[in-house]
Amino acid sequence: DIKSYVMEDQEWLDWMGNAIDFSEIYYEDGMYVVPQDRIAEIVWYWTDLAEDAGITKAPVTIDDYAALLSDTESEGMQLMIAGFNEGTWVYMDTFSNYVHQQQKMGDEELIQAAMDGKVSWQQPEFVIAMNAIKKLFDSGVFTEDAFSFDYQVQTMGGWYNRDAIFGWIFGNWAVPSVPEDFINDVGMVHFPLIDDSYEPTYNIGVGTDAGVYSGSENKEAAIAFLKETFSPESAEIFIENGTTPPSELKEIPQTGNPVFESQLEIMMEAKRYFTFYYTNPELYDALGNAIGKVCLGQATPEEALTELDDMME
Repeated sequence: DIKSYVMEDQEWLDWMGNAIDFSEIYYEDGMYVVPQDRIAEIVWYWTDLAEDAGITKAPVTIDDYAALLSDTESEGMQLMIAGFNEGTWVYMDTFSNYVHQQQKMGDEELIQAAMDGKVSWQQPEFVIAMNAIKKLFDSGVFTEDAFSFDYQVQTMGGWYNRDAIFGWIFGNWAVPSVPEDFINDVGMVHFPLIDDSYEPTYNIGVGTDAGVYSGSENKEAAIAFLKETFSPESAEIFIENGTTPPSELKEIPQTGNPVFESQLEIMMEAKRYFTFYYTNPELYDALGNAIGKVCLGQATPEEALTELDDMME
């Protein structure tokens, strides 16, 4: 447990910034790992293809995306590429965003509370979130292929291949794969809002964690090394290699890579952010399947949530 080392070191805390809030680094009352990079949800798009389709400003709401479909299809272009056939985490990250759009900063993580049995799954926020994802499918923003497309190869690969204007791409790991010829043609926006009464929010989290082996003879040196990975000097090394540093950035660095800088800018602008780390794999899987059922029209949100409550019993 390295909690005391971190919490009693003001310099380390200052370097971490809001990374100290990441749920993943805690277990019960202890802190056993610290982040080694960070991720944030983002929709990526080709600015030149958007211009060719007559899109003059990035869409904001689900309805905004749906309104673009007829124009893009008339141009022989696909609006969005997304894939949900790779475990349940893509469903879950999308679902979490739509739950968090309805919550206030500082609220208890509602999905985690349901997984811990503290509240019923019959939450209005869950119904609204499921219906938001279903609307993306029903409207045609997410195509039928999205049910069978995987994320890593068909979604990301298809977007890199410029098969669609917008890509449900998420985070920083995609930066190095953007083709060099199109590196100046990438735009980024927040996940589409449920409607214009909501504000953007992000699930900011950890891609990689690091801890200290309790049996090591060099624990103090290991802890000192972990602290050093949050230093401004280390942040520069992360950035030079196209990786988002774990420390909270105070300004956008000039990297020479416009894609990376755009991703960092969106992350820094995340004024409403949540972190999540769901610890019940059985329920995690069941919730992903429940969202899939709703999107396929096999169950209503209320029916799917009732099944989750039955599981808790």
